[in-house]
Amino acid sequence: MARLALLSVSNKTGLVEFARSLQEEFNFEFISSGGTAKVLQNAGLTVTKVADYTGSPEILGGRVKTLHPRIHGGILARRDNSQDITDLQDNQIRPIDLVVVNLYPFTETIAQEGVTLPEAIEQIDIGGPAMLRASAKNFTYLTVLCDPLQYTEYLQQLRQNHGEVSLQFRQQAALKGFLHTSEYDQAISSYLSIKFLSIKKLSSNLAFLEHKYNHYDTEKIPIKTLLGIIQELLGADGLLQLYYRERNSVITI
Repeated sequence: MARLALLSVSNKTGLVEFARSLQEEFNFEFISSGGTAKVLQNAGLTVTKVADYTGSPEILGGRVKTLHPRIHGGILARRDNSQDITDLQDNQIRPIDLVVVNLYPFTETIAQEGVTLPEAIEQIDIGGPAMLRASAKNFTYLTVLCDPLQYTEYLQQLRQNHGEVSLQFRQQAALKGFLHTSEYDQAISSYLSIKFLSIKKLSSNLAFLEHKYNHYDTEKIPIKTLLGIIQELLGADGLLQLYYRERNSVITI
């Protein structure tokens, strides 16, 4: 049976060339959602839309597309676990060998002048991080790619290893996937801290940080950069504790 790849990307750099190599050289079959499927089809490549594969339409304006057992079962199944294989067979789920996912451009969106909170919220990806985390967790059996810069090396792996991918490459790709989702979540939490906690008040009231970390000039650092520094020094919990201490005028060093 042909190998199955799931392609669902916001950044479509190099996608068509990569997919063409996968299909022509290594007989991959594709399932894809939304704009990614359209790009592949327009390039003359054969692709099955996620909605056709799962039997469930995209709903809620595209908010729910890939959150389905036929997707996540195919990603998370352990190929050497007899019960997992039985579950796949009983539910007509194909194992997925390659997941190519990158996330909605949340950081790019909030960097735009005048972007509203609802516009930013719609760029918080749900299905993408779920697929990245699932496939990174199951690196023993499949590969996850979240960056177009990985495409060439993945093809080299296939060409040099008789169509296989080394465990070391899968592990490194999994780590990159977890780092990608971590950075994405941090960007969201930082942005929402500004919006929900009125955190801008901190920029003029962080003398204790300057006292303890005097190489930071908190009056001159942009608020987004400042939040990153705070989270790096104190962690996410520390950021919230800092906010509540300031709100109650109980700042301790």
